[in-house]
Amino acid sequence: MTMRKLLIYIAVNIAVFFSILLLIELAGQAAYYLRHGKFVFQADDYGDGQLFELHPFQAVRLKKNVVLESAGKRITTTNEHTRWTGAPEHDSECIRIAVMGGSTAFGTNVTDADSWPALLQAKLGDGFCVINYGAPNFLSVEAIIQMALIVPEKNPQIVIFYQGWNDIFQYHIDKFTPDYYDHGMEMYGKLSVPVNRDKTLFQKLNDIFAIARAANKIKDKLPKNTDSAPCETYDEPDPYVDRIYTRNLNTLKVLAEESHSYALFVPQVLNYHKFRENKDDETCDWYAAGHIKNRALPKLMDRFNSFMGIVCPPSESECLYVKEVSEIQWEPDDFVDYGHFTRKGGEKFADLLSEVIISKVREGKLHYSSTQE
Repeated sequence: MTMRKLLIYIAVNIAVFFSILLLIELAGQAAYYLRHGKFVFQADDYGDGQLFELHPFQAVRLKKNVVLESAGKRITTTNEHTRWTGAPEHDSECIRIAVMGGSTAFGTNVTDADSWPALLQAKLGDGFCVINYGAPNFLSVEAIIQMALIVPEKNPQIVIFYQGWNDIFQYHIDKFTPDYYDHGMEMYGKLSVPVNRDKTLFQKLNDIFAIARAANKIKDKLPKNTDSAPCETYDEPDPYVDRIYTRNLNTLKVLAEESHSYALFVPQVLNYHKFRENKDDETCDWYAAGHIKNRALPKLMDRFNSFMGIVCPPSESECLYVKEVSEIQWEPDDFVDYGHFTRKGGEKFADLLSEVIISKVREGKLHYSSTQE
């Protein structure tokens, strides 16, 4: 075979090889889109660095004035680094309501208007201004920082603390410490903050190519190094985390009192149907239950929620534990997944909270006041 024919042969085979790869990639992207409603390179719900930026005390914060469109959903941020709720632009003559929490307060997996803080704003009307300080992965420790440094500037008359799921994730983590050091460091990677861009080439390919993602899944199914310790799951409480969480709730209560804000402690609502269906308790499910066995999480979460009632007992006059949230019959279609509301679930949640808030207005607990007071 002449050199010219050899080169042509090699070129044709290379072309065929890459054509096959391209077809496989296109098929993989199409399959991913049909299953998830977005392509692999759109898989980051938070815009791969477009939505969050560094913050010196709470690890990250939302960037201001961002409009992010992904898979038919919109995330809009305000000039004050919060998620849009449809509240009146000028809030000096309305009852201001600050919402604190993680992704279930932020409204992950739903568009702006379908997040429950936006639905709450719509139900209450223009006489109220709901400000959504929630952000994915935020724990009670971030709420403490926000309540100490950020929220008082808005002088809210009411603060809704919707905490629990992210905090109970800390159960049985050996490296958990009261200063939340490891949690803070992990936030950069979880929310694609630019400080943590030292991904390997394979990790970067995994973010954009279906073939690389499939290869990574195959790799994960291969036998692991037996020298590494298995990830254990448990079905009992973690008293250490319980103590720190209760301490944090007490701190939030004091900070609300210092800000002259009426505090609503709202227990975390989860899709318990899905947890009971998921029998895979041998591995750590970092999206749903962490080190807790799936079948055990409903009972443990109810117990964890009860700490709010201890911190804010019925005798308290400046706070309320909204236990009625736990008494609602929540259905699987109220959730997008294990714990984030669909619009239907958000409507039910906002209905109850709006009734509580309006009742407190009638009792004289809340009143209009200027942010300049």
